Amino acid sequence: MTHVVSEIFKDGPVDRFGLRGDPVFWNYLEKHFQKVAMPYSERKLEEDIRTIYQDLTGKEFRMGEMALVKDFISESGGMSSGWLSDDFWLKSAIPLLKKRLAKWNETL
Repeated sequence: MTHVVSEIFKDGPVDRFGLRGDPVFWNYLEKHFQKVAMPYSERKLEEDIRTIYQDLTGKEFRMGEMALVKDFISESGGMSSGWLSDDFWLKSAIPLLKKRLAKWNETL
């Protein structure tokens, strides 16, 4: 049976999302990785997430910053709609996803 990288996104994050755009970006990444087979390098996963983030926002991740993705703004709005928290991704989400991927890679 072939496993795909998107499986590491299934249980959501352990911590709460930082801003309202973060769950949208999480789902965007999950969809992106649906066709990427495991095993897959944790280093490559982080590189891919950083590249996708930069493609969407026009900037690199930086602690203490956030970025707006206009396509992620919801109709219901809200002050942080469409915004991504760099701190959430750097401190929580990316390390968690790399850890989940490492566990999967060990079982394959």
